[in-house]
Amino acid sequence: MHRNEYGPAGALFLSISINNAKLWDEFFGAVDWKWHTIGRVDLRSAMLAFSSPECLSPSDAAFELLAIAQRFEEPIGTPPRWIRHVREKLALSPSTSIQTLAAEAGVHRVYLARCFRKWYGVTPTAYRIHRQTSKALARCIFDGETALTAAYDYGFSDQSHLLRAVRRQTGCTLKHLRQWLHG
Repeated sequence: MHRNEYGPAGALFLSISINNAKLWDEFFGAVDWKWHTIGRVDLRSAMLAFSSPECLSPSDAAFELLAIAQRFEEPIGTPPRWIRHVREKLALSPSTSIQTLAAEAGVHRVYLARCFRKWYGVTPTAYRIHRQTSKALARCIFDGETALTAAYDYGFSDQSHLLRAVRRQTGCTLKHLRQWLHG
């Protein structure tokens, strides 16, 4: 039996076709895959990842979305060393591509995205954007740095790119945050 459920505002459907059976079996075959709805927080994370300065390819964007839609049980223990290393590398060198990080870890980028989200709750791209935005925001608010300089220092294409990222991440403009924090 088929049944659809919609919220009060309707629904948005996204269909992803993976026509490569080997790729599906290799990276998703072992997963007990079920369709899930993506909540607001996950959808926001996806939109943040898709609007990254790295400009994901369509295939990378699809795999990021699949990693976001996958449900994980709460992990037990500590993350494996290789995934901790990936997180450290992203923190220290945010311009490193996900493909490069995956190659250094000896895993496929899809597996990296799934494991990273399992252990840290966000995809690697969303983590990178969040860190870059947070650092730039701190410089603007607490050090009095201009948005233009902070944008340049933290890898944003221009000032407006940083300001859009701040608004997406916080829900507020930089001006409003400065006023709010400095009274």
